[in-house]
Amino acid sequence: MSRRGRGARVRRLILLAILLTLVLQPAQPGRALQGAHGLQGGWAIDDEGQVTFAQSTSAQLPLMRGAGAGWVRINFRLGACYRDWTSIGCNGRTALDAYDDIVAAAEREGLQVLGLIANESWPGDPAQWVENNAETTAGNGDNDYLRAFSLAAAVPLVQHFRGRITTWEVWNEPNAYTTQTGAGHYGGGTFIYPSNLAWLLRHVYEDTRRAGGPGARFISGGLLSHDDSGVPVELAAALAHGILKPRPLLALGSGEQPDNRPDGLDLTFDPSGALYLQATYRYGRALAGWDQIEARYGSYPLDGIGQHLYIDQGSATSRERISANLQSVRAAYEAFEGRQTAKQIYITEFGWQTSAVTHRLQAANLQIACDTFGSLPYVAQAYWTGIQDVAAASLYFGLVDADGSLKPAYRAYQLAATETAAR
Repeated sequence: MSRRGRGARVRRLILLAILLTLVLQPAQPGRALQGAHGLQGGWAIDDEGQVTFAQSTSAQLPLMRGAGAGWVRINFRLGACYRDWTSIGCNGRTALDAYDDIVAAAEREGLQVLGLIANESWPGDPAQWVENNAETTAGNGDNDYLRAFSLAAAVPLVQHFRGRITTWEVWNEPNAYTTQTGAGHYGGGTFIYPSNLAWLLRHVYEDTRRAGGPGARFISGGLLSHDDSGVPVELAAALAHGILKPRPLLALGSGEQPDNRPDGLDLTFDPSGALYLQATYRYGRALAGWDQIEARYGSYPLDGIGQHLYIDQGSATSRERISANLQSVRAAYEAFEGRQTAKQIYITEFGWQTSAVTHRLQAANLQIACDTFGSLPYVAQAYWTGIQDVAAASLYFGLVDADGSLKPAYRAYQLAATETAAR
């Protein structure tokens, strides 16, 4: 055997030894290489403005680093201590000061930050979020809350963290409602109508650029994808062939007012969020001036599509079911961006709770999901929902128990992170 051949064989044996060490030794934080995917933890600040407390994001960052995450998703919430981002709060500091500490702690752990700007980032209530929507009123979707959210929350955050946070998610689960009348009226949760989201994305994209030029990337708020109704496989095929279209149907670019029939928005058969996303694009082009934004900046006002994947919550999942949900959303934005679009899906939440599945099945589902994400070129990143269980809130998505014991899913995440880091 040549010297070159012996060297290659030695390198392969070393890599195999490393992988066997990871698999056979008891799981320990800090063992995995940092990968392209991410994790999220508990509250970043509490209602007293503190950043360090039990199961806070700051306290959990070492666990995230140990699991091999390369990113952390942080919800930029004001909490009860702060009325805005720049005024002195209850503890003699500003909200920006508090989040400086959290971002710095993430940087010390080698973690990059995905910032979430959502309903907790600016004071308001659901009635204000959906005011003037095109689906149930005669409005165009724009309103005072959306404009204030952009100028008073998104702009100062993006400016303050320029160079440190490059990617922001705008809103959280815009299609997640808790009430409906059966006549196209939805509410509760973080629901906003597609016409409202279209304007919010435009305001944030445009205002942040006017305030300081390009630089930040914006991901549309993660669409809740579930499997409580509908069949994503058929939905993906129908969307891809232009068979299914969301109501109301707008004449794109015509300036027409939307059809305001009470049943104008039907989310009954939209488990992946794909029809909601199509409606957002349609309202964006017809009412929120998305075509002008594209002409000015070279893109519609979103650089990627957020999606939250919560399927098979009480059972084993499969590559086919995960792919079908993702493909539904991909087909929805391809219809407007084109089949060759470089825009990708960011899975900003996914996971399974050990209150619904066994520890082993949680780990197996995680591995199947990560393998599937890695096989799809249009998936950019994925963020597991929680690093640690929060028993008080009945949240058991964690890779770590509330008492700090590592679950099998922690090791599974380590291995998945090692694989992404090695690519």
